[in-house]
Amino acid sequence: MSRRTVKKLLLSVIAIGLLASITTGGTYAVLQGSQKNINSNTASGTLTLSNQVGAGTVCVSSGGLGTYATGTENENTLQSSPASTGCDPLFTSATLQYPGTLTQIHVTVQDAGSVDGAKLYVYMPGASAGAGCVATTTTGAGIIGTGSPCSATGDEFYIEEDNSSWTALRCAYPAGAGACSISGGGTLNDFSNQYYAYVGHKLDLGASPTSLNALPNQSYRYFTIGVEESNDNTMQGKTATFSLTWHLDSST
Repeated sequence: MSRRTVKKLLLSVIAIGLLASITTGGTYAVLQGSQKNINSNTASGTLTLSNQVGAGTVCVSSGGLGTYATGTENENTLQSSPASTGCDPLFTSATLQYPGTLTQIHVTVQDAGSVDGAKLYVYMPGASAGAGCVATTTTGAGIIGTGSPCSATGDEFYIEEDNSSWTALRCAYPAGAGACSISGGGTLNDFSNQYYAYVGHKLDLGASPTSLNALPNQSYRYFTIGVEESNDNTMQGKTATFSLTWHLDSST
């Protein structure tokens, strides 16, 4: 067989192979469906605790000046931006207290934000146990006793939870049913030794009387703070200075 004939035969085989590769391919039908999740957003709500002492100015955890380190920040939330100057004092030395005289003040707290508060706490901030209550000599005192209102035998103290009409619901500190009693065992000394820091040493105020949450957004809780100077002449001419920090968390 001549070379020319062989070449023709090979070309024919190649042509048949190409034709087969073209004509034997499968036919495919493709079905597709799709959806689009549009305009997704992540946004934060607000957890804002307000505090009103008596009929005084309502202060909120989101406003004012001050620093946490110096104790001048309104520490209703662990950090606020901007920091605040702090709320009104519970008691002042404008009216001198006498041994055996009970002094009470109402405190209203509110979650003024858009997120429910899951936990509400209160504590007496101090660098260590007991440091939150500081005893000093009363300015202008002519007779100075040897006792201390911050000692174990010093000023009695309680925190009572009330309804909006200031009728007692329970004694939050020292814990008990019904109204608090100044003779119930609570003292500035005991409270400052137990509850002096947010981490590990704070009083959990539990759920709101009207909700499973501690403080649902836009709702209130009402507390009466009571202090009585020990009926003891060794307390003459002495002053106890302390602060209370109210703290609201959005989760447990």
